[in-house]
Amino acid sequence: MSTVLVTGATGHTGVFTVLEYIKNGYKVNTTMRDISQLSEVKEMIQKTGNLSDEAMKNIRYFQADLGKEEGWKEAIDGCEYVCHVAYPFINNVPLEQIYDAAITGTMNLLNLAANTESVKQFIFCSSFAAIGFADSYPEGTIVNDDSWTPEDAKILDGYMKSKILVEKMMWKFIKSSENKRGMSFTSIAPYMISGPLPWGYRKLVGVMGLIKLYITGGLDVILHYHLNNSDVRDLSKSFVSATNNKEAFNERFLLVEEKEHLMSEIVDILKRDFPAKYSEKVPTAVSPPLTISKITDSSKARRILNFNPIPFEESIKQSIENIIERENL
Repeated sequence: MSTVLVTGATGHTGVFTVLEYIKNGYKVNTTMRDISQLSEVKEMIQKTGNLSDEAMKNIRYFQADLGKEEGWKEAIDGCEYVCHVAYPFINNVPLEQIYDAAITGTMNLLNLAANTESVKQFIFCSSFAAIGFADSYPEGTIVNDDSWTPEDAKILDGYMKSKILVEKMMWKFIKSSENKRGMSFTSIAPYMISGPLPWGYRKLVGVMGLIKLYITGGLDVILHYHLNNSDVRDLSKSFVSATNNKEAFNERFLLVEEKEHLMSEIVDILKRDFPAKYSEKVPTAVSPPLTISKITDSSKARRILNFNPIPFEESIKQSIENIIERENL
């Protein structure tokens, strides 16, 4: 039974990724910044995945913070694969504020993996921020696995820019003589992550946080924002599909539903499929366009990772249901 290190056991994507590896017969080492949360994290993982006590024995927990060096050698020991999900997600902060954890910490982990004899493959959870946030596109441009967001794009905040910089640094490292053992690397880039929440989970970020704000009246306008959906279940499955898959070695994947949506469509679902009290505080005004429309292509992920995206409406309904339940709205 192979062992994989999944970073970020306390996060939305991290929980579903741990569960997907367990479901597929792997042992999992996973990390958390504060080991004092261990009992809560174990309960969250077990209840989300409906795991037996026996299955839970295949998960080991380690305290490790991307901003520090301690704990990572112990966490990676004996692992054949690393799936790096943990990342500081903070909107609208300067790059300098998250540089150490986002970039230095990620590069330290990549270097450690490359110098750990047992590790064969490093899988990185990238972001659409690194691929498709140009200020404009020539007509007919298709955003795909080969695309990169320009580092000077006006829309970028510190988090988004860090995703571009760190992934470029990772590819440079992998192709250099520093990768002495020839460890394989795979990058998988989702966009707006939606779908179910882990049991008891209340840290709402990204589209989840926006949905809550619409329900509670925390926004004055409906954001005119284009998005391509990435369900957390599809993302976690893609990590497992890429693991020990020679066709995925040293490859980059865009993992989005190609049909583009607007944030207003989420509001429409809220109004149409949920009791009226949940949309009473939704604004009617719409913001000026915050993003541009784009054509995306995830065909490589479909072909190599068996990516078959969960429909947008199904994914968003699941998100709304869980947010209402968790927040007692």
